[in-house]
Amino acid sequence: MDELADSVVAFVRETRALEALPTSTETSFYPDLKALLSAVLKHERLPFEVITGTSEGDARRRDMPDFVLGDSSLFVGVYGEVKRGDTSLSDLAVSTERNDQIGRYLSQTGVVLLCNVRSIGLLTCEPSFSRQPGQPVPPSKRVLEKTVDLWSAVSGSGTRGRADPAAIEDLVSLVTRAVTDFARIASPADLAKILARQARDAKDAMPDDLRPVKPLLDDYRQALGLAFDIDDPKGERFFRSSLVQSVFYALFAAWILWDRDA
Repeated sequence: MDELADSVVAFVRETRALEALPTSTETSFYPDLKALLSAVLKHERLPFEVITGTSEGDARRRDMPDFVLGDSSLFVGVYGEVKRGDTSLSDLAVSTERNDQIGRYLSQTGVVLLCNVRSIGLLTCEPSFSRQPGQPVPPSKRVLEKTVDLWSAVSGSGTRGRADPAAIEDLVSLVTRAVTDFARIASPADLAKILARQARDAKDAMPDDLRPVKPLLDDYRQALGLAFDIDDPKGERFFRSSLVQSVFYALFAAWILWDRDA
């Protein structure tokens, strides 16, 4: 959590300085916001990238939001909008400016991250509201689920600033909820690619010593008729891979059931 605290302090320090400059624009804050959100995603081991600006846009996107959480080669999971500090998150949540861009973003992904430099908010739709393709979500059907005031969470100045642990936890919770509870993966193919990437990470993170889970070999033998020795290099590699695959096949099956019932 220390690295996240440093990221929050750095974000507040830099954005306060930028906000004080009359020449700053929304794009001025992109690098610091990207660094902060990337730190949260990395800390939580979430397979999303923070993509800012049109130079990193995807041809499949109909809009050019300030930032997205997703993957430039796969999908967009969460749209994000940035304003300067004189715009409140509550006003931004119900905004219909620029041809109702907030409503259009929310219609496409079901979730939008709002940032007014000082704070970050999670915007979703009312649970009973059914989104329709091409139709913006009206202000009355939007829900500002959670907000985190980052500027007030940092005390002190310069490199000696300290971030409130509770605010850091709130920020982590907000971002995690955005990409796990609300963001909808575009297709099974996208999900398969993400699960494959997560499986590789999980395999790399497995402990060197697999003897504590050696009793699972009996289950493999009884259920699948497989027999191998984890003390043998080939058997150990197979067992390691099969453990990861079993978990992710279960996750994939659970997603299919959830998507069918959603």
